[in-house]
Amino acid sequence: ARGNDPASFNGKWQSAVKKTPGAWEVELALPWSQMGIPPPPAGTMLRVNLGRGRRAGVASEFCSWSPTVKGFVEPENFGYWTFQ
Repeated sequence: ARGNDPASFNGKWQSAVKKTPGAWEVELALPWSQMGIPPPPAGTMLRVNLGRGRRAGVASEFCSWSPTVKGFVEPENFGYWTFQ
């Protein structure tokens, strides 16, 4: 996101979702230019995580790509992406 207000981000991006009986998959294409930063050079490693929260009636579901302990924002528990 640009600046210090991630909630204000409204970039141009594309997505696709596939749900199967035991899993769901998401594909996201978000150009670096939409985030206002240059693409990282090949070999750059970043710590990242993707999380999903869903409320279904009175129950809530939370899951993330890289497991966390207390919540989604735990950089010490994020996984790594290496850019090609």
